[in-house]
Amino acid sequence: MKREKRDFQEDDDVFSALLFRLGSEWFVLPTYTIKQVAEEMGTNGVPYRQGGVFQGMMSVFGELIICASLEKVLQKTMTMEKSEEATTKRTLVMEKGNKKVAFIVDEVEGLVKLPKPSEESEGIVLSSTEWKGKEVHYLNEESVFTVLIGSANHGDR
Repeated sequence: MKREKRDFQEDDDVFSALLFRLGSEWFVLPTYTIKQVAEEMGTNGVPYRQGGVFQGMMSVFGELIICASLEKVLQKTMTMEKSEEATTKRTLVMEKGNKKVAFIVDEVEGLVKLPKPSEESEGIVLSSTEWKGKEVHYLNEESVFTVLIGSANHGDR
């Protein structure tokens, strides 16, 4: 049996996203923004640049990539609680143009199809929806990428 492929157009009301957890909160980013999902990788700190959003540099399959803390960015806009759940941390790599940035998440649920966010916002968190009994927060991929990449240039703490 041949499966029919379906490409979603801009006017469709659903989109494909990667669902992941930080602390006790669940988030999604559009799949096209995620270049890679890998096991948790070590970060190499940069002297005099530690403790803020910028975490250091990370070698991902031989490529040196900026590593930043999405969790620290989100803590500025929402309450993030530590989770008691066992975690299988993963490294996510976002790509935009020729720039990449990596960040660590506590768990990756996988790819999901969700309704498009109902509200457009300038902030990092656009809106929320419910998926299989979990509250899921839509992240603004432009804002996330800009803040994470900018943390290396500006020393954001």
